[in-house]
Amino acid sequence: MTSHLTRLAAAAMLAALPGVAHADTHAATANEGVNAIYERMATALSTGDAAMSRLTYADDAVFLPSQPVGIDQGAAVHDKMRMGVERMTADGATFKIAYRIVSRQIAGNLAIDAGYYRTDMTRPTGEPRSLTRYNKMLVVSAKQKDGSWKITHDASVASSQAAYEAAVAQPGLKFDR
Repeated sequence: MTSHLTRLAAAAMLAALPGVAHADTHAATANEGVNAIYERMATALSTGDAAMSRLTYADDAVFLPSQPVGIDQGAAVHDKMRMGVERMTADGATFKIAYRIVSRQIAGNLAIDAGYYRTDMTRPTGEPRSLTRYNKMLVVSAKQKDGSWKITHDASVASSQAAYEAAVAQPGLKFDR
């Protein structure tokens, strides 16, 4: 009887392995796709690419900015981001963003990230000439029909340098130094 149970247990474990391997592969692929969103955002902002929001946000995205303003959705998200990048470029400002994702939950074609980001802006004239801000964020991303991942919901609130620096890197998640 014991050997029969042992064989059944072994068979059950072997049967589960392909599913585990598939889940690990799905998570790794999802991590790569979601991390690419943050790379696209950082590159677009540092180069002044006004089409940045179309590369990173879904057409019907919902954006809750850290500033005390309203919630934007869809075209308003893209228009405000485009205008912001165009204004920075016209002013000769440079902008750099760094992310530290500390948690990610993946459920099928959705990913929920929690983490921090740091923004550094420098302007050739005006005050302040340089400005650094720290925020914490909660972002939902979805895999698109074309296989890319884009942000569908983005919320952030002010944070601190201490919280940003205390963030701990997690395997497979975007974490800028």
